[in-house]
Amino acid sequence: ASLINVDFSRFALADCEKGNPIQFNPTVSETRFTASTTFSGLNFDVFTLAEKFNICDLVTAGVDDVLIMDDGSLSPGGSDPGYIMSDNPALLASLSACSVMTSTCAQYCSATGIGSGSDSDSHSTSCLRKVTVAVDLQASNNVQMYVSDGTTEFSVESTHIQNSVFADTKWTKDRFYAVALPAGDYTATFKDFAGQEVWPNYALVAMGDPPATCLVESGYTFSFTVTEPILPDMCDELVIDPFFSTNNVMETGW
Repeated sequence: ASLINVDFSRFALADCEKGNPIQFNPTVSETRFTASTTFSGLNFDVFTLAEKFNICDLVTAGVDDVLIMDDGSLSPGGSDPGYIMSDNPALLASLSACSVMTSTCAQYCSATGIGSGSDSDSHSTSCLRKVTVAVDLQASNNVQMYVSDGTTEFSVESTHIQNSVFADTKWTKDRFYAVALPAGDYTATFKDFAGQEVWPNYALVAMGDPPATCLVESGYTFSFTVTEPILPDMCDELVIDPFFSTNNVMETGW
């Protein structure tokens, strides 16, 4: 979805004081932000960021992986292009040039400060892409995803909003790891809190769209590979909790 050259007016009227020109429907079927969204050339008749934009309803609904490309229309600094992102430490784990968008439940990450490359390296400083990895909800408690570009490594916490114990036993329910990454080649592994490599039964990778300008630039590359470890006991239990060891057997899918 794209909002391009849109003028938002009359929101400064007293009758609209509780409304925002841009906000999102919190009624969601799953707690992921999957829409590729771009803002460009937006104009407002209200002044503060909180009056223009708000994703707090999405946060309340459990959606914490918003990434929106912006040409600077909503930049706290005035006109710097960048990305509007959920104020979620896991999503922002690889970034440093971000600032809080007060009272919006979001942060703004300037495109010119993203990545570790030099200013002349346009790929590492502007081509941000969100990667979401879905893993087995039942097998992934207390597990972090570790992402490496070959030089640096950082950890990403998972996200899961529990609706009910019974709903969480459905095979369609996943736990998600979401992280925004600049151009580059990445590998990911899973480790428990003791630092031991583990495997959460499966890992399904979904990559969001990069800015269109990145795709046509010479030299742009992006890859993300999840490495499955070879563990001596990983096939001991093909059925999770086959002996009904938990107090509530529904918690493990039975």
